[in-house]
This record gives sequence, structure tokens and C-alpha cells, in this order.
Amino acid sequence: MEKLFSELKRRNIFRVAGVYAVIGWLLAQMASVLENAMNMPAWFDTMVVSSLLLGFPIAMILAWAFEMTPEGVKRTESANADEEASRKTGRGLDYVLIGGLALVGVLIIGGQFRSSAPANPDAAPSLAQTNKIDGQSIAVLPFEDFSPDKDQSYFADGIAEELLNVLARVDGLRVASRTSAFTFKARESSISEIAAALNVGHILEGSVRKSGETLRITAQLIDTETDEHLWSETYDRPLTAENIFEIQDEISQAIVLELNGQLDLLPETSSRPTQSTEAYDAYLKGKEAYRNRTEDALNESLDWMGRAVTLDPDFAQAHAQLARIYSLQREYAGLGNNHARFRSKTHIDRALELAPNDWEVLSEYAWQIFGERLNLEDGLAAFDAAISANPNNASAHRGRGLLLLNYGETEDGMVSLQQARQLDPKSEVLLINMSRGFQDRDDIDGSQAILLDSLRLNPDFQLARGQLSQVLVQRGNIEMAHRIAMSCQGDNYCDNALGNIYARLGMDDRLAALGARSWSMYLPFKNENTAELDRLVSIATGFDPLSDLGLLDVMNRPTEAYSTIQDSPERLDLLLDGELEPNSTNLRDELALYWALQQAGDQRAADVRASLSTGFEGVEPGPYNFGTAYINGAKWRMVENDPDGAMAWLNALADRGVATTFVQVKSHWFEPLYDRPDYQAYKARMRAIADRDRQLIEAQLANPPEIWWTPDEVLDGAEQ
Repeated sequence: MEKLFSELKRRNIFRVAGVYAVIGWLLAQMASVLENAMNMPAWFDTMVVSSLLLGFPIAMILAWAFEMTPEGVKRTESANADEEASRKTGRGLDYVLIGGLALVGVLIIGGQFRSSAPANPDAAPSLAQTNKIDGQSIAVLPFEDFSPDKDQSYFADGIAEELLNVLARVDGLRVASRTSAFTFKARESSISEIAAALNVGHILEGSVRKSGETLRITAQLIDTETDEHLWSETYDRPLTAENIFEIQDEISQAIVLELNGQLDLLPETSSRPTQSTEAYDAYLKGKEAYRNRTEDALNESLDWMGRAVTLDPDFAQAHAQLARIYSLQREYAGLGNNHARFRSKTHIDRALELAPNDWEVLSEYAWQIFGERLNLEDGLAAFDAAISANPNNASAHRGRGLLLLNYGETEDGMVSLQQARQLDPKSEVLLINMSRGFQDRDDIDGSQAILLDSLRLNPDFQLARGQLSQVLVQRGNIEMAHRIAMSCQGDNYCDNALGNIYARLGMDDRLAALGARSWSMYLPFKNENTAELDRLVSIATGFDPLSDLGLLDVMNRPTEAYSTIQDSPERLDLLLDGELEPNSTNLRDELALYWALQQAGDQRAADVRASLSTGFEGVEPGPYNFGTAYINGAKWRMVENDPDGAMAWLNALADRGVATTFVQVKSHWFEPLYDRPDYQAYKARMRAIADRDRQLIEAQLANPPEIWWTPDEVLDGAEQ
């Protein structure tokens, strides 16, 4: 035995084995890295390790039979005579072995150090002190499209979104919303930058390769504090709907198991919404299309979702999305109210029949209730059910907040919107909704600031431009407001902003040429074109009783307004029975309700008047940031038979130096004041303000700039 050991030592067998093991380990590590980095087949690293194992006995046999010498490779027997050469060969192998072991040690120690130390030591104290990053949180970034033709981006995004939805239902795990996480698509941002923006402790990223009938999904989980890859896996499967959903389940379960020290529950197995790969593909394309909210995009989305339910009539989520698309077409594409309502209801009812407990269906149902404007109680119950099914559903939190704002519950509404923002900090639409809440508080600085935040996220967001224009009108910056609205003329919201300017300034020709839908009734009303006004009012009413009531108040149609109250008592119960808080000027709906009841001789008018008395308690005529507050205050004094008090409010409105449409058209509220000299003086002041601003706008239009406004002016021009 001793002789065998000596012979093995003499032939450098032990040295060769050590060198082989070290180099083999390094090659195995390289194979693992290359497989992920270069999107190689999942069996690549396995093949490398297997080859190394098979090669080991061969290497040992060759080491026994041959030896490296300065003169080249020789059989060991013939090399025996040159003992000095043998010793040199041994020393060379020793050097290789020591160097390899040193490299292994560096890699192991470096990996441990990287795991235990923060990526940026200087930043570690601030993270520890502020606790901004929540360890029980994750963002799912859009997966990369590694398909041969690079035409599967929608599919890769859809897979990432579905994974996000599965993880969002895990108790105790906060998941950044799709809107916010997907803002980092195709952007060069570091893991730490993404983590800071989304306030998450982990990030899931990956890639999708879809080729013919095969599917590969690669995913990896990263600790955002250390930048360490906690877990990664590659899945190669035949392309079937069942395999897609199985992979989603496997990835989500692996992630939660990796975070098991923080979380107690595994994710539920995701539902199998369809067994049709083609239907699922059409569904993902439809969801991708409607995010743009343009008329063309919504029509494209409608085609794809229609194809999805044609291929699989029992695809509940596709029916739910069709309900959403029809509702969006009413708002963004001018689809008739009745047609939109009927189509939406048909598809959401079918979705509820197929999947009554699915979070996506419940969420779209809640938005359907929101669109129907039924009542606050039913709306809150629907959104609460959607949130219970998926607490990370930012859309449901947003809808709940908007619903509360619509019913005058400003503070509670802002709480829900803030919760939505925590989940979806990069949603431009959410910030627009929050701007509405700030306006209800008469907080013009807050409203403008959050609109600027929205434009920082997406400088080309037309809705934010239109809203910012209208806020700047209230600030008296009519020139900048007009430039911003002109920069996106043709968009519905920007045309609405332009209509707001032209109507205030008496620029009727410009308003008529604009053709803005939101201002279609203004000129017929101003010019007393009764026949045209009747036609337009019949089209515009019948969808939302509260909106109808406000419109009919402005148009001085008390009989129709009272019919609206009679036809929709459940929608107006809160206004009829509500107890208002003191010191409020945001009471336009309550004033319209009182007027309609009073004109009809309804005894409930006295109750509404008493409620208004409480609401306006302690309110003085200014200063306020939005003109509506002054108009409401003047109306209230007319209710109280106090024309002098009404004039105090109107004169305070004129002191702001901002033009208003109320001097361009008749208002039944202020007709008793028309013959008063002080009202005529007020009207002359307001007309002078309008004339001044009209000259500024006409000068702009006479010499239009090559570019009306650019996002670069958000920080310097728009904030002035």
C-alpha cells in the first residue's frame, strides 16, 4: 500500500487531481453565469459539470501514463530517468494548485462579504436610520423579450404582470404596482435606484423567449440592499396555457419560500383563466393596447379582447376587461352613454357569473359600479371586496378614493388615494386624481405640485397638461395656460382646457372652431338657441344624476332637474339627508339640489337649506384659490335673500383679476342683481379683465411660436 501511495505521489496523481478539482469548480461557476447572462439552454451548466465528472477518471489515467516535461509530454517510464524534470513538473502543478485555491478563496470570501455588507457602505447608515426600504416588499420588473424576432414584448410584459398579480395576493407581502414597476422598462437604472423609487426590498426580473411551440422563462430574485441574486431559475416548456400558469405558480412559490423568514403564507395557486393559448395571447395584446387611452388604442384593444372571448367564451378576465374598455371608450372616445353602459354591464355580468371571487373581476365590477354612479354605499362595498381579494390592488384603492371625492368626502378620499400612491408611486393618472382632491381643499399649490409630479413622470401626458393649464388659469397666468393647452391641441382634455380659456374671454369664434365636446352646449346656451340646446341636453343627460343636476342648474331647467331627483332618489340620498361640516365652499351640488326642490315647491328644500346654513357657517368672501368658491358663496347669500352679501362675494371674485364665464352668460341665480349699479360696475370690471387677457391670447395666436410649450418649462415656466 505504501509503495502504491509513493508511486501515485511520484506520478503527480494527487497534484493533478487537485488542479483538476479547482479548475473544474471554476469552470462550473463560469457555466452557471454564462447560462443566465447569455440566455443559454437550461441544461448548459449541467452538461459542463457532467463532462467534468466524466473527464476526471480520464485525467487520472493520463496523469499515471504521461508526464509534462520541459521537452514535452513523455511516457512516465521514459521520464523516470530525469528526476529533476519530474520535480519541476510537480512544482509547476503546485503553483497552479496554489493559485487556483487562492482564486477560489477570493471568490468565496468576496461572496460572503458581499452578502453581509451593503453595496454602498456610505449609504448604509441612512438606510438604517430612515427604514425607507420595506423588506417584506417586491417589485416585478417587465421581463425582457428574448424571442428571435423581438416581437413578443406584450407577452413578456403580460407574464411579468401575471406574476405580479399572483404575488400581490400573498398575505404580508407588499407588491409595487404594475404601473410604477413598468416605468423602468428599457431604462438604464441601477437596482438601488429602482428600489429607492419603488420603496421595495426585493426585485424580480427575468426574460421570456417564445419561439414556435416552445417557451422559456428565466427569472431571478435580487436583494435590493446587497444587490445579491437570492434565487434564479430557467423554465423550458412546451407552449401551452397550462404550462404558462404552472410556471407562474412555481416562480411565485419559490420567491415566497426564499423570503420565508419574513412571510408566513405561500401564495395561492393561480387560477387557470383559460386553456386556450391563443385566447390568452389575445388577452395580453388587448391589455397592452388599452393602456394608451387613445381612441385608436381602445379600438385595437376592443378587437383583441373580442377575439379572446370568441376563442374562449368562458374567459372571465377577458369579459371583465371588455367591460372596462367600453367604459373607457365613453370617456376617451366619445362612445354614447347608453351604448357604453349596456355593453359594459353585459360583459361584467358574464365575468361575475364565471368567476365571482376573482380579484380582477371584482375590481372591474367595482369600477362598473363607480361608472353607474348608483350610491356611495354600494360603491364602497364593491371596492372593499376588490381590495380584500387583493390588498395590493392600487386601482381599487384609487377608485375608492375617487368615489369618496365624488360624494364630497374629501379627506377620506385622499386617504384612499394616498394608499394607492404607496402601492403605485409612478401612476400619472393617480396623481391627476389627487390633484382633484387638492382642488376640493382649495389647495392650489398642492394641486399644481402634484400635476408637475405627473408631468415629470410622463412629460407627454396630455391629461396632466390640460389640468395644469386650468390650474394656471386660476392663478391668473393666462398666457402660460394657453401655451400649455395649445401644445396638445386635438386631445380631448387639452381642447377642454382651451375651451375654458376662450369661453372666459368671450372668444366665441375660436370656441366654435375648436369643437371641444365639453363645451358643445355653451354657445347654444349663450345665444339662446333653444332647439339645439334641447338636442344636446338630451344627449348629455341620463347617465349620472348628480352631473345632470349640475348641468340643468346652469341651463336653468328646473322641471327636468326635479325629475332627475325624483327618478334617482338613491343617488341623491346623501345630499338630501347629509349633515355638512362647517366652513365649506365646495357645495355646488347641494346648492343645485336646493334650487331644484325650491322651484318645485318640495318641502325638502327647507332641510337642504338648513344643511347649507351649517356648511357655510363661518365662511367669509375670500381669499380663495378657485373661482368656484366665490360663485358658491354668492349663490348662498342669494338663498338667504342677502343681495348685498352676494355682491360682496362677487366683488371679491373680481379682486382676483381672473376672468369668469359668469359674466358672459345669464345666470338665474343672479338675475335679481342685474339692475343694481354695483352689479353693473362688477360686470364692467370683469369684462375689462377679460378684454385684457383676450389681447394677450390674440397676440399669441397672431404670432404663434414654432413650439408652443415643451416639458422643459415644467420647472421654470409653469411654476412661475
